[in-house]
Amino acid sequence: MSGKDWETWKLAHAYRRIGSGTTPTTGDTSYYDENEGTPWITTSELRETYIKGTSTRVTDRALSDFSSLRIYAPNSVFIAMYGATIGRLGMSNIEATCNQACCVFETSDQFDNRFLFYWLSHRRYQLIAQSVGGGQPNLSQQDLKSEKAIRPPLETQRRIADFLDEKTARIDALIAKKRALLERLAEKRQALITRAVTKGLNPSAPMKPSGIDWLGDIPAHWDVVATGYRYEVQLGRMLNGERASGDNLKPYLRVYDVQWQNINTYDLPTMDFPLDAQRRYRLQVGDLIVNEGGVTWGDLLFGEVSLMSATTKRPCTASGL
Repeated sequence: MSGKDWETWKLAHAYRRIGSGTTPTTGDTSYYDENEGTPWITTSELRETYIKGTSTRVTDRALSDFSSLRIYAPNSVFIAMYGATIGRLGMSNIEATCNQACCVFETSDQFDNRFLFYWLSHRRYQLIAQSVGGGQPNLSQQDLKSEKAIRPPLETQRRIADFLDEKTARIDALIAKKRALLERLAEKRQALITRAVTKGLNPSAPMKPSGIDWLGDIPAHWDVVATGYRYEVQLGRMLNGERASGDNLKPYLRVYDVQWQNINTYDLPTMDFPLDAQRRYRLQVGDLIVNEGGVTWGDLLFGEVSLMSATTKRPCTASGL
């Protein structure tokens, strides 16, 4: 499909309009409407597929008060420039505006936008690798305008996009089936755990009321006791500026270092733990770590490493848990 008629174009030269948007003042409710107004795309709506609607709309007043809040035509390509979604893509089925984290490619005489969508998808990780920033890498509009893309003839672009639409749709359907299966298995796993720890392994065992509404009956020879009567519960030690340096730096666990049955022990940050604090916060073999908050709250792990931190059921703990 390639040949002499394939060219390379800088996107800034190929597109008549490349832009972004903004976020109207969030405290002013006159700028937003969930039901009426212009769809407002944020990076949370970029899911490598067509955007058919948005969770938020902006009002005519917002469009009037914020000149950078531009409306883009259907079939525009949106790409996230920074944050956790950097490089994520979406293609609009609707007229829409967007926030400042999106870069938008609207119209071109040289590119079919579906082809550009797949080109940027192909280039995503290279673009992220070229981004700048410390803890949060950033792409700029200039970075994306300077991107050079291969430009086959438009008819060839459309055939390639049609081919990829069909093939990726099949793959996405398979992924959806796999995810549904995994969800059912996860539910079965949780039900199995719940049954074993609340009713035991003997289905014919005599039962008695537990005295707890959500728990119901339990085996007659079991007791219900408060966790604090059986375990020493220790909270984590939070990092602050004073603890970021010192003579007794030790690695510590954060919330996202503790997942179901797994613990990250590589490239951990360090915190100053004086000798008396080390005895209090050190993890010991058999300690149970439970996240207190964040997106991974409730995740569990039996600690088998001697690291500083984590919320546990014995003298040991970790920052952020």
